[in-house]
Amino acid sequence: MMLRMAAQGWVCVSADYRLSPHATFPDHLVDLKRALAWVRSHVAEYGGNPDFIVVAGQSAGGHLASLVALTAKPPGVPAGLRAG
Repeated sequence: MMLRMAAQGWVCVSADYRLSPHATFPDHLVDLKRALAWVRSHVAEYGGNPDFIVVAGQSAGGHLASLVALTAKPPGVPAGLRAG
């Protein structure tokens, strides 16, 4: 999907996050909220719009994308970051 979107001119970012069982909830969500904050801070450098961010994923990534979109900033994300 990312290759198709990039071919259409979208700026695409693939974020990595800690995996279970070494990481436990909400570690995964914190990692992705931090990634989202980074994207918002830097996407304009790549031609993207920081006010229009789309999150997507499949399987566990789809579940985490939903949590990223539907939750407030969890503990562990530095104050002042627009993370969700």
